[in-house]
Amino acid sequence: MRHTIKIIIIFLVSGNLFSQSIPALKFRKPTTKDNITWKFASVATGVDAFITVIGSKNATLDAIDDSTQYAYAWQPFIKINNKTNSTDSSYVHFKIEFKKTGGTDQVMSKLAMTVIDLDGSGSRSYREMVSSSLPATPKGVLGSLLSTYTNSTNVTLISGTTSYSKTDTNNAAGMAQLNYSNISSYTFKVGVVGTVSSSSTVRQFSFYYKAFTSMVTVLPVKMIDFKAVSNNEVPVVSWTTTMEENSKSFDVYRSLDGINYTLVSTLAAQGNSQSLNNYSFADNNLYGQATPNVFYKLKVTDLNGAYTWSTIVHFSQAIESSNTAIASVYPNPTKGSININFSSISENDFTLELVDMYGNVHHSLTNNDINGQYSVNIDFSDLANGVYFVKLNENGQSSTIKIIKN
Repeated sequence: MRHTIKIIIIFLVSGNLFSQSIPALKFRKPTTKDNITWKFASVATGVDAFITVIGSKNATLDAIDDSTQYAYAWQPFIKINNKTNSTDSSYVHFKIEFKKTGGTDQVMSKLAMTVIDLDGSGSRSYREMVSSSLPATPKGVLGSLLSTYTNSTNVTLISGTTSYSKTDTNNAAGMAQLNYSNISSYTFKVGVVGTVSSSSTVRQFSFYYKAFTSMVTVLPVKMIDFKAVSNNEVPVVSWTTTMEENSKSFDVYRSLDGINYTLVSTLAAQGNSQSLNNYSFADNNLYGQATPNVFYKLKVTDLNGAYTWSTIVHFSQAIESSNTAIASVYPNPTKGSININFSSISENDFTLELVDMYGNVHHSLTNNDINGQYSVNIDFSDLANGVYFVKLNENGQSSTIKIIKN
């Protein structure tokens, strides 16, 4: 992400687009005593902000800020280590705290963190990512191409693979806004998802603590339980909404490489609802095929034409003529709980195992334990983050799927 002085001028002229109900904070010239915690003095009258590095994964902080670009935005540079796992993430974990000049906590009744220029790497396929702790409310930005995913602990924003050059605060494709209420601190991870081939890769991020009201729209749905599983050798994509407001449709997109997506179905949305609504799409075109890597995402459109993208789910299915086989494991990556679907058309005994990268078995189930079920859950939240494998062993043969716990 590169910016020019011309962009700064455009930004200043566009100042009347910002919300006046949420304060605009000024992050300028940070100071530090230990290169772990940085102080941004007077981000608001009588308020200082402190940003601390509290952890990292496959990444380091290369520079804390670059105020020559957007004068009042906070713009860290993250150096990403090379890695080969296309589903893994690399990030620096920050904590931000707001304090009064005297040092006591300052509760911010309203706060907006607008993420600017969240983009990808083009042909190299890795994507930038920001994941904030809750409570945080994601606001859709008209024209944004970012995927938004909310679980019980975090809101995660992930870009596409497209790389934007000379983008600015008028380019909504790489923007999203997170709103906070009545907080004095929160944490968030800043980094990338996907394979990084060079250890010298440095990505610049930009956070403007200011609301972009004219560009923000209320998300048309609140969605949970988005997944893809096998049903008689057919991938079935399903999701549940807990709230819909002026929703129009769900477009289901499929990819066989995780990069290029094709529209495969459109489902009408409920419109307006405060109750649970279940949706599903059976991808019959993939019936009976060995599908080791299929990816799905949803485009959610409201009645005014505004839209937002869901997170991406990964589906894998092994079709074998006579053996027991793993159909899918989700979610992957996971926080520590996975659902395993598999098929069995033989009468042989088999064992389902969760093993670490050193071959240590942490969970083991036999077909007697499962007792005819072909969908099981394994909770390994007590284990360390890292790479694990689900192995299904039968009659001297085995099939394996790698999973990531983070």
